Amino acid sequence: MFRLLYLALLVLSTTAQDDVSLDEDLSSLRSRLGAPIARTTDGLVSGKTVGMVVSWFGIPYAEPPIPPNRLSAPRRLRRGYRLFNATAPPAACPQFGLPIDTTGLSDNVALIVRNIVVTPRRMSEDCLTVNVQRPVGATHRSRLPVLVWIYGGGFESGDISRYDGRDIEVAAGGASNLGLRDQRLALEWVQDNIRSFGGDPRKVTIWGESAGAASVFAQTVINRGDNRYKGGRLFRAAIQNSGGPSASSAVDSAASQASYDAIVRDAGCANTTHTLSCLRAVPYETYAAAVNPASGAARVFGPGFEPTDDFMPVSSIDAIRAGDFSRVPLIQGTQEEEGTLNSFRLGGINSTEMVVDSIARGRGASPPKSPFGTGAKFELYPQYKRLSAAVGDIGQQFGRRSYNNNLMADRLPALWSYVATYNRGQSALRTYHGSDVGTNFNFRNSSGLPVVSGQAYYISFVNNLDPNGIRWPATANVVWPKFTRDNKVILNFGPEVNEVQPDTLQTGGL
Repeated sequence: MFRLLYLALLVLSTTAQDDVSLDEDLSSLRSRLGAPIARTTDGLVSGKTVGMVVSWFGIPYAEPPIPPNRLSAPRRLRRGYRLFNATAPPAACPQFGLPIDTTGLSDNVALIVRNIVVTPRRMSEDCLTVNVQRPVGATHRSRLPVLVWIYGGGFESGDISRYDGRDIEVAAGGASNLGLRDQRLALEWVQDNIRSFGGDPRKVTIWGESAGAASVFAQTVINRGDNRYKGGRLFRAAIQNSGGPSASSAVDSAASQASYDAIVRDAGCANTTHTLSCLRAVPYETYAAAVNPASGAARVFGPGFEPTDDFMPVSSIDAIRAGDFSRVPLIQGTQEEEGTLNSFRLGGINSTEMVVDSIARGRGASPPKSPFGTGAKFELYPQYKRLSAAVGDIGQQFGRRSYNNNLMADRLPALWSYVATYNRGQSALRTYHGSDVGTNFNFRNSSGLPVVSGQAYYISFVNNLDPNGIRWPATANVVWPKFTRDNKVILNFGPEVNEVQPDTLQTGGL
């Protein structure tokens, strides 16, 4: 059996200590505590074993981003720990629930919507941590391939609680781009420490969904695509589920400045000489209240921010055009109905004029209506289906197709692309944005083709840099062809069978 070492990034990681006589130094401590122990550059961490998986939760990898470190680039831990108890799930980073009206929806659709936008019970600014999960029996000599997961949430929400790797056991002030900097430091932590947990730092794949996938893309263009670290590479492959490049405003744009000014005003820092220093020092409650109204999560067509600074000196699209990106094998794809879930946030738009105005203030238009191929069904509110199509096309489908067709075909060592359609006929949401998270992570209660075949292709890719490298019965011998400029084909993950098809998805809308 092929096995993976699974890492769940919270908002990111730790560091490691000399690999000195690991067996001799730790065996007595493991025996005395009855717990798995690993050594990092900051000290020892104690985990727990459940079933066939060993887990370490909430390992700190950076100084907490609390005053005076709030709104600053991450800093490595200044002081280590002798023995860190990593047996309990950590708190989520601060975030705000989105008010979404589910009145009139069927029970199953309403339940899906409520579960997607749930606010974590425990939140804290002290959230720069990493979870590590590995198969029982692995040791620091196992050298398993490593899968680093970056969750989604629009860069504004999300936490690690719903992502359980147990079943994948094969297993201006320097205040910009902070989340991406957090991720970068976490990837460096992986290189420094993962051997102690049984992983191979030379075999790291980064994987994300939604904003996590956009983060994966960003990591390939940071520092003009240079991902070298201590003589090696931070990652050797990437997977992007429903996310990638997008047309957005720069971090120093007027839209970004307006958001910053609003936060400064609401935090009571407008009349101070150094507004950033003031924001770093105000109490958490004051800062959180000021940030909440500026949240862009409810503005599906609102301005996004394309980060540019010394960390990302040019826009991501310009970096790709210039060839300044990490050339690593990539799997990238989308769900068929990317817009059906996010369109619940736009229930107040109920006329053609409002649709046109909303899209005109955003980034484009989209003629077809989603869920596609369902006629007049599932018009949950006036203009819902039109908005769903626009949201999905602009937010995900356009990025995937332009990225593949115009930028990346034949420029990567290998590229595989897909579309998921396995939930056709299941409610108004169908195969919605984020539904692949359940397919990828909640395997215990699922046994259908989408689950087992998706797992098989991904496991093969992480192990061999080729989704076809391991022939599994679950893949039904369907070979997933590479996407090239001369062969623009994708794999359709269907409910009963997987099929190779031309990449014509939403051609009319795009």
